[in-house]
Amino acid sequence: MAVICQGEATGTIIGGNIDSLAVLQGTDYLPSFRDSILFLEDNYPMTAEIFDRHLHSFILQKKIFKASKELS
Repeated sequence: MAVICQGEATGTIIGGNIDSLAVLQGTDYLPSFRDSILFLEDNYPMTAEIFDRHLHSFILQKKIFKASKELS
């Protein structure tokens, strides 16, 4: 694993499986990411292309990426 941008952040860690969180987008069940550290993981058979697509869908959701302080 490579560190892309080293630093420190404080906040509430929110996240989990990227596939599960992707399903919650656009629903009331997606948590608030305000002042959070977003942690994403994938499950074994997920390809790099699918992970990339899910990651880009999070990037395009400004309420997620603008509200979070860090992505892990």
